[in-house]
Amino acid sequence: MKLVEIDLGAPWRGAKEGYLQNYFITRQNFGTMLLSITSYADPRIPLMTDFLISAITDDTTRKAASELRRERYNEYIHEMEDPSEEEKAQCLAKACMDTLGDITAWYDEFLGITNKQTFDVIPRHAGEDESVSRYYGPKAVVCTDTVPETEPEIIEDDDDDETVE
Repeated sequence: MKLVEIDLGAPWRGAKEGYLQNYFITRQNFGTMLLSITSYADPRIPLMTDFLISAITDDTTRKAASELRRERYNEYIHEMEDPSEEEKAQCLAKACMDTLGDITAWYDEFLGITNKQTFDVIPRHAGEDESVSRYYGPKAVVCTDTVPETEPEIIEDDDDDETVE
């Protein structure tokens, strides 16, 4: 039997991108589900939150997220005096939404989604307003302190007798 070698090329995306895409698809489905709820007592809210928590690969972080959701729920309940069942359901939904933010932050940190960039500060010269930053580029930061006006430096060329400002 003859073996045939087929070059499939590079994969379309790595595991990291696929994992992240899966998370955002699930989060989008969560948002779609939220549009169809008729009551905060809908059991899909905590179930979907637990489902997203279960996808966290780090055991310690997964357990911490689950515990954080419980702690938040208890904290929100204790802030109320004799809460009704609907108010308890609202507290659970709020705890789930807050925890979902933490889950997203974990994905961001774990997968390195957010990139932080540093820009030099460009001093604003006397007489310039803050809109001048567009001349330094779209991401330029213009400080609010002004640079004192100075006399122009005169540069003398040794070859000529002309002075250039």
